[in-house]
Amino acid sequence: MKILVLNGPNLNMLGTREPAIYGSGTYDDLQQMIRTHAEKCGVEVLFYQSNHEGALVDAIQQAYFDGVDGIVFNPGAYTHTSVALLDALKTVGIPTVEVHISNVAKREDFRQISYVRAACVATVMGKGFAGYTEALDILAKGAGHHCSRHGPRRDCRAAVEKLWAPYAAVCRLGRWREPDTGHIRQSGYGGDHGLYPGHGRYMPP
Repeated sequence: MKILVLNGPNLNMLGTREPAIYGSGTYDDLQQMIRTHAEKCGVEVLFYQSNHEGALVDAIQQAYFDGVDGIVFNPGAYTHTSVALLDALKTVGIPTVEVHISNVAKREDFRQISYVRAACVATVMGKGFAGYTEALDILAKGAGHHCSRHGPRRDCRAAVEKLWAPYAAVCRLGRWREPDTGHIRQSGYGGDHGLYPGHGRYMPP
């Protein structure tokens, strides 16, 4: 299985950029942590980071031609502005997990909008660097490590979406029960936001 870890603007400056929010770990530290985790999972990982919207669109399109099975994507500030990135993800149809190091649900109002989320099978936020490895696990588990053998990529996406169907089917209600644990999950936003795992907080079953 091949996964692209894609990072947007300013994430190359991790360790320098607002350590109180993003931590002291560097971009190199992040890559090494993901590589180590991927090796344990038997997953091949590719990395790309750019501060330019068009370059990120190009990387998403290239992932299709390179036979990438899943994308772990932190679009940075483009999360809140870029219809082009949304369209690129919808065009290639590669299962994608949106990742944010900080809990953007508790930050500025403008960060409450995510254009790319509509094309993602899950979102992980507020878990620091560990959010990337969780996103990788979501893709690996959903695809059963066999994406490259499923045939059409839409079948791979279907495998991931089937895994998360219990969440996605009801998350627009802002509250759902996790199938594995029985916990009641409530969205940090509420309302019809197309919410996926990683948005809210646990509540007693």
